[in-house]
Amino acid sequence: MKLTKEKSDLIKILNFIMTCFMVAYHTRGVDSSIAVSPFDAGLNDYLSGFFNAMGGIVMSYFFTVTGFLLFNHLTFETYGRKIRKRVSSLLMPYVLWQMIVTVKSVVQGRYDLSLVTFLKLTFGFVAWPADGAMWYVYAVFIMALLSPLLLILFRNKRKAFVSVIVIFVLLHARWIIFTNPYFVAIMSWGYIDNVLYYLPAFLIGAFYGKFHDEISPEYSTIYVTLLLFVSFCTEGAWGPLMNSTLILMFPILLLIGLPTAPSLVDRKIYKLTFLMYAVHQPLLDDHVKEYAYNFLTFLHMPASLDNILIRLMVIALDIFISLLIYSVLSKICPQLLKLLCGGRTDNKVKTSA
Repeated sequence: MKLTKEKSDLIKILNFIMTCFMVAYHTRGVDSSIAVSPFDAGLNDYLSGFFNAMGGIVMSYFFTVTGFLLFNHLTFETYGRKIRKRVSSLLMPYVLWQMIVTVKSVVQGRYDLSLVTFLKLTFGFVAWPADGAMWYVYAVFIMALLSPLLLILFRNKRKAFVSVIVIFVLLHARWIIFTNPYFVAIMSWGYIDNVLYYLPAFLIGAFYGKFHDEISPEYSTIYVTLLLFVSFCTEGAWGPLMNSTLILMFPILLLIGLPTAPSLVDRKIYKLTFLMYAVHQPLLDDHVKEYAYNFLTFLHMPASLDNILIRLMVIALDIFISLLIYSVLSKICPQLLKLLCGGRTDNKVKTSA
């Protein structure tokens, strides 16, 4: 069944909010050494910890919503159409942004151009790609390619949920269970372990995407309780509250339980969300952030206030740059804009003569 407009609107809103949090996460906070009081230092440390935790929640959300959307109405018959769509919405913009950022780095003298190195960084999972934040886009595209393996396990709701739990336990204990040198080498390859960490979030999203028409709020509570119980058994008493499981599960709680605020629906700024994510690291580089940092510390305000303001400034700058790129390309080269955004453009943008 096709997603309702309410669910689609909620995802657009959350995508924008989570992208803003990701920009804030990647913005260097203010050191507590410039705090004006012990209270200010403690509050500043708390804020830094909060934004660091949000980084994990945001990545969990991105994996969850990607799995949710992929497995909504996914069958072996619709697999080909889904993959073709994700070639244009995920793989194409990923490759284009890696090319753009690589050229930028070469021009700045930070990178020696090598086709072999570019291909390894872009497709080999050996290290973060040139546009580092886009690693997740490539990872979920590979997961989409492998989705038929999950379809075999997701033949019915109960077996699918058991499969999610089993895979979750195996992933959680992977360094204890999979001690074979070949498995260790695979898990230690580049950022593969980072992908495996967020894989449970993708699985949970895939499960709810596949069966969301069949899952009532009551059963959702049961599923969440069972996942928390599994977390308790694998991580100890503090696991569900302080460790990875709640971070991995929190996004699906938003998707299935958060109402859509009518006042936030259909905002034009949402068309910038993908651009904001793509440009926030390569264009808002350390020099830009350093200027913002120096400006705020020059004002001699409390460190905790600086910690918030510097992130808000970078978010605002990211929105401005994304809006500038969107506005210029929509007029002079709308087809390129569509490619860079993976098709996520305003319907009013003309992409053909």
